[in-house]
Amino acid sequence: GGGGGVSDEGGVAGSYGGGGGGSGTVIAGGVGGQGIIVITYTQSGKPRFVRLRGVRFRGDGVSGINSGTTVTFLTTQGAGTWNVPSNWNNSNNYIEVIGGGGGGGSGGGMDGFAGAGGAYARKNNVTLTAGGTVSYNVATTGAQSIGNPGSTGGSSFLGATTCNASQACAVGGMGGGIISRALGGPAASSTGDVKYSGGDGGTTDGDGGVAGGGGAAGPNGAGGAGGNGGDDTCDTENGKAGANNVLGAGGGGGADGDVSSVCLGGNGGRPGGG
Repeated sequence: GGGGGVSDEGGVAGSYGGGGGGSGTVIAGGVGGQGIIVITYTQSGKPRFVRLRGVRFRGDGVSGINSGTTVTFLTTQGAGTWNVPSNWNNSNNYIEVIGGGGGGGSGGGMDGFAGAGGAYARKNNVTLTAGGTVSYNVATTGAQSIGNPGSTGGSSFLGATTCNASQACAVGGMGGGIISRALGGPAASSTGDVKYSGGDGGTTDGDGGVAGGGGAAGPNGAGGAGGNGGDDTCDTENGKAGANNVLGAGGGGGADGDVSSVCLGGNGGRPGGG
């Protein structure tokens, strides 16, 4: 989920794709969450008939039972090359990608808005060469900022050296600014058979509250928006729940930045709240 906030300090986002919390004064906003790539495939194998205690059934030609499912997680940020397994199955696989979360902004005396969550995309039955290699990129985090807007999160993709040329790509969420709300990574700019947008970052009204970061999108739907920061009247908002995504809820907004305040920050959205 997106990062929440405490007093004037922006919260760090969840592990993958959440936006960083915003910050007031001269403290940096929170860092956005990095992206991730998940590769799932059912192993291929030459079918054959095997005999076990007189029972004849169809197996995978290796174990004599059924083909197994393999799941690989790519989490090291930046570009890389993945070695396609020799038993890769072009007719039974899917690639899932989540873009990076935007970094939280800091107003440097004014309140900064929170970063937005990264998009999610899934591509089914990607054709790769068994035993070959394929290029990929795991989205980098959206950088935090002091006195300026946060950075936009990177894109996660597999199949080429750029997002536009890849079979699966999810773009990152915008960094939090100091004037306008950061928008979640858009599904329309991503590539795949299934696509969802990240949640928008929270805002604040300038009374010292700290906004919550937007949640990353996930396989069940769009990410939730981050909660807005509170003010002297303690009107902090809770984060908005994503569409039943483990990673897809926004962080709660922070309380009034005055250290003597008795206002409490908002809760993260459920499930997966920051």
